[in-house]
Amino acid sequence: MVPLCIDSYWTGEISQVAILAMAAMGFNVTFGYAGELALQQAAIYAVGAYVGAVLLNHGVAVPFAILGVLVAALAVGLVTGLPGLRFSGWSLALLTFFMVFVIPDLVLLFKSQTGGTIGLSITTYWSVGRLYELTLGVLVVSLFVIRNLVTSQWGLTLKVMRQSPELAESFGIKVHTVKFAAYVLGALPAAAAGMLFALSEGFINTTDFDLNLAVLILAAGVLGGLGSVYGPVLGAAVLVLLPERLSTFGQYSIVVYGAVLVLVAVAVPGGGAGLFRKLIARLGLDRFTASPPGGSSAAEPPSADSAVARLTADDDVSRAAGSLDVDGVSVSFDGLRALDSVSMSAQPGVVTGLVGPNGSGKTTLLNVINGYVTPAAGSINVNGTTVRPGRPAAISRSGLARTFQTPRIPEDMTTLDAVRAALFSERSVNVVQSILRTRGWWRATRAETQRAVAALDAVGLYARAGQMASGLSLGEKRLLEIARALVRRPSVVLLDEPASGLSEHEIEEFVIALDELKKTSAAIILVEHNAALVHRVADRVYCLATGRVIASGEPEAVLSDERVIQAWLGRAEHATKEPAS
Repeated sequence: MVPLCIDSYWTGEISQVAILAMAAMGFNVTFGYAGELALQQAAIYAVGAYVGAVLLNHGVAVPFAILGVLVAALAVGLVTGLPGLRFSGWSLALLTFFMVFVIPDLVLLFKSQTGGTIGLSITTYWSVGRLYELTLGVLVVSLFVIRNLVTSQWGLTLKVMRQSPELAESFGIKVHTVKFAAYVLGALPAAAAGMLFALSEGFINTTDFDLNLAVLILAAGVLGGLGSVYGPVLGAAVLVLLPERLSTFGQYSIVVYGAVLVLVAVAVPGGGAGLFRKLIARLGLDRFTASPPGGSSAAEPPSADSAVARLTADDDVSRAAGSLDVDGVSVSFDGLRALDSVSMSAQPGVVTGLVGPNGSGKTTLLNVINGYVTPAAGSINVNGTTVRPGRPAAISRSGLARTFQTPRIPEDMTTLDAVRAALFSERSVNVVQSILRTRGWWRATRAETQRAVAALDAVGLYARAGQMASGLSLGEKRLLEIARALVRRPSVVLLDEPASGLSEHEIEEFVIALDELKKTSAAIILVEHNAALVHRVADRVYCLATGRVIASGEPEAVLSDERVIQAWLGRAEHATKEPAS
């Protein structure tokens, strides 16, 4: 029985839409959400088709053949994910895109099973109606899985990684692990689509998996809207249901697909889904989606208790009271000495100012502490434990949080979600629980939401919780970064020029937020060019010049030191160039 009372023609058309949509879903996950420009979906689609066809021809039942295809997809997803650990951007795109040209060679290598260039017929006793129902069923399951995953904490993590791998590592996120997860997740629907294609056609050949298919999958994703759960379905529907699927253009169809890609990328960057979101926002309907998941609404008034008290209520003392010791750290870039035997310390609940001219090594020192830069000599101790250099995610999980010179705020994320994203490394639920929305997932999400609301309340951004974080002012974005640090209840906080570009009113808001941060007993390192602000909030100050500590002590003494005054006025010579954070 064919549902919806449609004829065989429309059964075939809708099946093709579903199959192409599932293939495009994989690209949507790896690039639309994770930001990895990997174009291997056509190759994975072919693997699904051939593995499924071989299993079916060996008498394996269709449901078990699908499971076999998914297992193969897991393996292929892991293998194709390896280039993503070393390459990125267009290098990764070219490397993965050319996997489609390897398909004929692999088919010939196993021609006894695949039929080689002759092709392979598939034996099946499923009727057209049952295949149609199976295809729609797999599409619905794929949408369910991806929708639940990308709207969970895992989805927030993918968006953070897309925006900035360094930001993700500052949250304690293992970027390589998340990348692999994205590749594997993207491979599953693409492989399933390949098998369903083989099943519906009854015959496959290497010509079915050529450059045209690769471009078609890419076009479906871009046209529908990357970063949208339902975008690939929309894009696939447009490309399949156009009159005769652009077959009127014959051999020029790939040119037409390319033209569609360019047109959409220029005129409608967000694709069909982007247009729909703009329409919803223009009609004012987006306000109904501002409530966070987990049953806690951002519109609910915060508790009368102190925001920081709510954040640290279940904190253990060892995590809340932090200390930092830097001992003899030296760093060189291309022969230039950026840091020369720098030593300093920071104590719990104390603001330690780090000042000096541009290029003196301040941000380099923060990057060493955070693990982004490996020192040539010296050691870093957090809470009395020496941390291994070059492992920012592990260092962050040990209790370290930071902000950046230029606020790094992920796109397509509410202010509340931007804070919740910082809690991923503390997440106690796994991918399966996130997909199935188990009781543990709801409980963890509610707890995260409550902590995020308390952190926003502490810095005065509670009223902005449901708004898009990218639309905040510069001052609000800097406060948001402090909220992200607060929500993690850190032992050590690194603030890299947090007051840069702020108005007097915004500076006052920052001072209030800094006072809240001090209440957590975290050790705070403040890099700042505003001498008056440093004098006002710092308890101890270190001054760097030409990569060395030239003065340290009470703010009054350091800021009045003649060497510090000369260095800050720009008369210090041989300053090394400091990489931007």
